[in-house]
Amino acid sequence: AKKPIPEGPHEGRWPDFAIAYFEKASGDFQCSIRSCDHPDGRLAFDVSEIAASFGGGGHHRASGFSVSSLPWESAH
Repeated sequence: AKKPIPEGPHEGRWPDFAIAYFEKASGDFQCSIRSCDHPDGRLAFDVSEIAASFGGGGHHRASGFSVSSLPWESAH
């Protein structure tokens, strides 16, 4: 069963996708992307397009890529 969308800072919306990453011993970053579903079950975002743009791969709900430097500013 689908869980209800929580109220809060997202104003009742989940983000369309999430990215997690870690730095490997080589200094490269391994990035993993997951897509979220809308409450009606539709795919929110095809994350394979993001991974492909960085030379990675996967499928529309889960993909990944490796880069030598992060293409965004870190939050910490």
